[in-house]
Amino acid sequence: MISKILIIYNPEKPEAVMESRLLKKYLTGKKKHVLVCSTSLTKFPRGDLCITLGGDGTILKIAHRVAGFNLPVLGVNFGKMGFLAEFEQKDIFSVLGDILAGRYKVEKRTMLDVEIAGEKKHLLALNDCVVRSGASGRVILLNAKVDAQFVTKYLCDGLIVSTPTGTTAYSFSAGGPIIHPQAPVFVVTPLCPCNIVQRPLVVPCKKSILIEIPKYKFNKDIMLSLDGQRNFVMRPGQKILINEAKEKFNLITRTGKSYFDVLRNKLKWD
Repeated sequence: MISKILIIYNPEKPEAVMESRLLKKYLTGKKKHVLVCSTSLTKFPRGDLCITLGGDGTILKIAHRVAGFNLPVLGVNFGKMGFLAEFEQKDIFSVLGDILAGRYKVEKRTMLDVEIAGEKKHLLALNDCVVRSGASGRVILLNAKVDAQFVTKYLCDGLIVSTPTGTTAYSFSAGGPIIHPQAPVFVVTPLCPCNIVQRPLVVPCKKSILIEIPKYKFNKDIMLSLDGQRNFVMRPGQKILINEAKEKFNLITRTGKSYFDVLRNKLKWD
């Protein structure tokens, strides 16, 4: 039973801020305990349901902070694409009625567990992990291994490791394939490789992906970016280990509609 509801809004979208107030009034009237938070918080309270007001970026910003709560997340779109936040503002009250009555569908989305070798912390990402050149814009050299087996050296602008959910984001723009979100794979997509036959590589998600940053004349300005939200400066000699996370992101999706319906709508395939 849903009794405690967490509403997280994007403070940069005035309409999302206003909607958070309306939702709180509505849900309080339904005898629910409602907690309203801005995405700027570093830690969120637990709840039985999370509602995000913003867009896909809002979900990506909070995904790693709520994944451990194992609660369903309803994304309301105030942005543009809305692959993750697929519900529109006009639908929110009717959708909430169904959810509170127990009529909703949850998809467990795979996440990345990203570890910088030598540092005792694991970082979560819902869409992707990107190792790329920084402000200099120079090509960088990266080595890739899968389950300790050498794959290749990439002389490129960067490398994207994407979950199936993330294949409609940065990886897609870089020429990667669209993968169904329930497929148990990751996609490794090079950014502008000097060797044009180095194409995106699909890897089983049960395997470990290792990205090494060797010594190279231009490997002085490298960034590690998670979901386009959190950035870390990397140095030559460092290694990044990427695995399937034990945590899942529980995304509420529309009942009666398939992933292919979403693709046709968002990518204008009709």
